[in-house]
Amino acid sequence: MSKSELRTFSKFVVKLAALVVAAHTLLIAANWIAADRLMPYLYQLARLHREFIENRVGNLKGVNFLIIGDSTASRGIIPENLSPFDSFSIAVPGGSAVEAYYSLKRAYENGAKPRCIVLMTSYAAYERHQRESFWQATVPNRSLKAEEVEDFYRETRKIGIEPGKSTLPAWGYVKALVAQILIYADWSKLNEAVFKPYVSQQHPRRSYRSFRYSKGATPSALSAIWIPEPFDGAYQQFLKYEFKPLPVIDLYLKKIFEMATDHHSHVLIVMMPIGHPLRTPIAEAWVENYRKHMKELGNSYPMVRNEMQPEWWPKHEFLDGTHLDDVGAAKFSDKIQPLVRSCGQQQLDRESR
Repeated sequence: MSKSELRTFSKFVVKLAALVVAAHTLLIAANWIAADRLMPYLYQLARLHREFIENRVGNLKGVNFLIIGDSTASRGIIPENLSPFDSFSIAVPGGSAVEAYYSLKRAYENGAKPRCIVLMTSYAAYERHQRESFWQATVPNRSLKAEEVEDFYRETRKIGIEPGKSTLPAWGYVKALVAQILIYADWSKLNEAVFKPYVSQQHPRRSYRSFRYSKGATPSALSAIWIPEPFDGAYQQFLKYEFKPLPVIDLYLKKIFEMATDHHSHVLIVMMPIGHPLRTPIAEAWVENYRKHMKELGNSYPMVRNEMQPEWWPKHEFLDGTHLDDVGAAKFSDKIQPLVRSCGQQQLDRESR
């Protein structure tokens, strides 16, 4: 190849690279502007939670009852049924006590002063959530900030457990930052947002507007587009084995209890009903040992109140083997409403003394 040919080829390569960079820059900008408000429902929910915590929507400082946890809390507890004017849910579907801690921490940092924190999370789903949701949805959707991911790696590294045990905290920060940028570098999201918004939103009751209307919760009804998970599916496998404590979840539950105590908030721990088709002697033993374990964790914190009552509800109250449907959620929310009000009253009585 002659020098002139080499120069021509080099110019072509440089122009091609510049074109690729420009195309991806345009894609990211287009997704950021056009698709941000039309991305799938988990992104919309995370966006609402961020804007609420940052005082851009709603009234964070006026909330007396704050709901934290995972999808069991997000779908199973309806804030409106607990206290219509001063309750909100920042429960993260696909999350755990880890996400609950960092969401609550940000809320406190932005001026939240809840009387009562309602905590409900699926303890044994942590490992599956880490495997299938953490890097696929929770982090890219910014339910966790990059610095919070770094802190999570640092905290787990201190006690010698994954993911921090084998990964440097700084790498967790970089990986999270990249994931939160690359979510916009996806042609399919822009295509769906612009040409198929009905696909992006999935359901008229699963959009930013509906989540804001339901105060951060995601109660769902079974519909033609819902793909139910079997009652005896992967999320229920833990009920077939002996209960085993999870060090990382115990660590973050204690951090929640300590932080709430420091901010003079009571914590009410509740437990979602379980589908009756899953009831076996082994499952009953798992649930009872889990309840006892949670009670032991909270015993050192006077402002933590454990009201976990194992209940086995009929199949028709559920969307799938894990989540209540909207009717079941309303029934459960009404059931725990007196406990939630009592939890809030405890703080009022404490303040008046």
